[in-house]
Amino acid sequence: MNSVLKIGIIVFSVLMLLGTGFLFYRYAVFDASDKKSKKKRDVLGLGGIVCFGMFLMGIFAFIIFSARVNLEVDMDSLVKMNVSSVDLMNNGKWNPIITNTANGENISPELTFNEVEGARAYAVIMIDPDGFNWLHWCDVVTVEEIRELLGDEINGIKGDTISLVSGFNNLRGEVKTYVGPYPPAGTHNYHVYVYALKAVPSNFNVILSGLDKSGANINNIINLLNVYADGSNAVSGNILGTAEISGTYTYGEK
Repeated sequence: MNSVLKIGIIVFSVLMLLGTGFLFYRYAVFDASDKKSKKKRDVLGLGGIVCFGMFLMGIFAFIIFSARVNLEVDMDSLVKMNVSSVDLMNNGKWNPIITNTANGENISPELTFNEVEGARAYAVIMIDPDGFNWLHWCDVVTVEEIRELLGDEINGIKGDTISLVSGFNNLRGEVKTYVGPYPPAGTHNYHVYVYALKAVPSNFNVILSGLDKSGANINNIINLLNVYADGSNAVSGNILGTAEISGTYTYGEK
């Protein structure tokens, strides 16, 4: 957040709070013995209410702006990858099989994307912006793991294309990285982001700690993915490419 704006909001809020106290004090001690005086007293009371309302607005603005995270990555300079999924149907809906519901199997969707030169790992993130930015998928997989688990022919790496099969999250099994969609009601959008990385990010566990929780901030996630360890040093510039795909799932859909 811009420091000048932050200071301005704080100063404004303090002034409004002082104004509220002053006007309510004057209201309390004002001699309203006649009709004209009562009107003046009412004006003081109304002014105090307005100042208090402005104070609350200042607090609200401070909270909103403080929650914003500045993106530290030049997204325009990254390789624009292509990503597709057989689990994203032609109607723009995710296959219910990927959901964490009675109609699904709670398995991660299949993803196919192009390999990026210099990338030794790929991160996959799924967020539900309609569910208070709920984090459903958070995984980083190395090229070596893809080859070991999936091979180079049918799935895995073939030419310049990488395919992660449906349920890839279950192949390793040691760490939970995916919790499928389970909206409480209505239709929710689910965005899947793929990032090509030079290496496994230093702070991946920080991102993973937010799995199956609300409040995932994509800018903060990108900033964390962009840092990797070079010896004992933390180095930025880890992200090489990016892609995004999205679809919907409606509560109770089969």
